[in-house]
Amino acid sequence: MEYVIYYRVSTDKQGQSGLGLEAQQKQVNDYLQSKIDAVVVAEYTEVESGRKVNRDALNEAVATAKKHKAVLLVAKLDRVARNVKLFLELLDQVKIEFTDLPALSNGTSDSRLVLTQLAAFAEWEAAKISERTKAALAAKKARGEAMGVKGGDNIKATNGKRKEQADEFARQKAPMLISLAKDMSQRQLVEYLNQQGIKSPTGKEWRLNSLQNVLKRAKSLSEAA
Repeated sequence: MEYVIYYRVSTDKQGQSGLGLEAQQKQVNDYLQSKIDAVVVAEYTEVESGRKVNRDALNEAVATAKKHKAVLLVAKLDRVARNVKLFLELLDQVKIEFTDLPALSNGTSDSRLVLTQLAAFAEWEAAKISERTKAALAAKKARGEAMGVKGGDNIKATNGKRKEQADEFARQKAPMLISLAKDMSQRQLVEYLNQQGIKSPTGKEWRLNSLQNVLKRAKSLSEAA
């Protein structure tokens, strides 16, 4: 099997220091060692945001893979895209394998569904981070003061906002988490989410109880609907 490898880091600093890139290279090398007949046709490295649709190195990698009828090999899904439209277009153009998702490389409709849900979540997560950052900066500028929570009223307002965010988080994640939970235990799912760099509702690494809380909240919201 022939492979075209694609690496991506988000900043020049990461590219120059090897931060992120070295981890991707190790994942790819370990994956290829498990393939007896693997042949690397070409490698491409890009320094660019995953939300950007038109990327030179990715376009070249796809073109090379199509020319050689090779597989596009990527360390992690979010290295390809945090844009669902782009991701779906890539799936239609070339066969893609992810080193941390070997079970989803069989090209079945079920695998495509799960991959699409993961891409949708990556896009949603990036958008929410951007929205929260912009809103926080705008509020800080309007108040003319440092951001922070002071006083009982502010604490109540913040708790209410956090509940709304937790509910939205649960609604958005439920389809993906439920699909993945069919193929792995909750502990395996927690490990997978952390490996993917997907943050919990608090912006930290997942724990078993945080996963269970999200699933429980999603179930409650579904029953109340």
